[in-house]
Amino acid sequence: SPVAVRSSATAEDLPHASFAGQQDTYLNVVGEEAVLDAVRRCWASLWTDRAVAYRAVNGVDHRAVRLAVVIQGMVYSEVAGVMFTANPVTGRRREAVIDAGPGLGEAVVSGSVNPDRFVVDMATGRITGRRLGDKLLAVRPLPYGGVEHVGLGDGTKPACLTDTQVRALAALGGRVEEHYGSPQDTEWAIDADGRLWLTQSRPITTLFPVPESAAARAEGGPRVYFSFSVAQGVYAPFTPMGVSAVRLISSSVSALAGNPVADVTAGAPQLTEAAGRLFLDVTGVMRGRAGRMVVPRLLDVMEARSAVVLRGLFDDPRFGVTRRSVLPALRRVLRIARRFHVPANVMRAVLNPEATRVRLERLRTRLR
Repeated sequence: SPVAVRSSATAEDLPHASFAGQQDTYLNVVGEEAVLDAVRRCWASLWTDRAVAYRAVNGVDHRAVRLAVVIQGMVYSEVAGVMFTANPVTGRRREAVIDAGPGLGEAVVSGSVNPDRFVVDMATGRITGRRLGDKLLAVRPLPYGGVEHVGLGDGTKPACLTDTQVRALAALGGRVEEHYGSPQDTEWAIDADGRLWLTQSRPITTLFPVPESAAARAEGGPRVYFSFSVAQGVYAPFTPMGVSAVRLISSSVSALAGNPVADVTAGAPQLTEAAGRLFLDVTGVMRGRAGRMVVPRLLDVMEARSAVVLRGLFDDPRFGVTRRSVLPALRRVLRIARRFHVPANVMRAVLNPEATRVRLERLRTRLR
């Protein structure tokens, strides 16, 4: 029976690089001699110019690479395509992006066709985006082996997937992601009987990393992160020295609030870094009545967009208030105010502003 002869190299789908498409695949192979020839060609494709160049760019040792050849029964698909279980453009997790086209999936995978695109919230199954492509081309199997490219007219065709099929694909993507433990880039097919097939899955290697604070590792559950980098107007990565400086500052602030940090160079447990950007875990703020009262008001002044987002999460049951009393926070503020003589300093500033300016100028000179 017809088979697909596919390459699977040890250098494919590394944490830092995806070698998808670097080695060859042959579809609708019929007959023993044709299968053996396709296997040899797959092995040889490990040494094509593009595969060698890609390994060289990514620092992969040519001598360490191995390749297996997988022979699979052909799925004569009516519709096929690819599905990402995280949005590859925005980086949003648990948002499936599905590209679909008529015929074999080769047309979509190779970029030969402008496919239909669907975006699905995997938690609810709600289809949040829909864009129909012109689908001018399909790859079809030939009766005696091989494939042909078939033109499909003027591009005014309905969607090639029903809403039910789109949701079924998203549900399948959720199971695949759960099985592998990370967002996946998959290939799929639906045959003439409407049966859904998963033909390939690999990890997505280009997503922006999700920040994970020490507080998150200790407590678990969903978290809310505030981008310290964006709040400072810094969109590029911090330098290692910059990250170290902010970690030290966060340790000092944590100690000032009555929560000393064992390793000051590691920073407060709420501070974390991802791809050179700094984030604050503000889940504790969301869970405290005092935090909800104060922090959004501070953000109104310094980062109004984040204040809107934070208030929008107040009704989310996953971040319900667990610390209703404001007294602990008030006592902490009063303790800090007493330690730094804030009431006396404020009184002096009001009664004798000139002397206060002189004193601050001396302090600035000393710090310099």
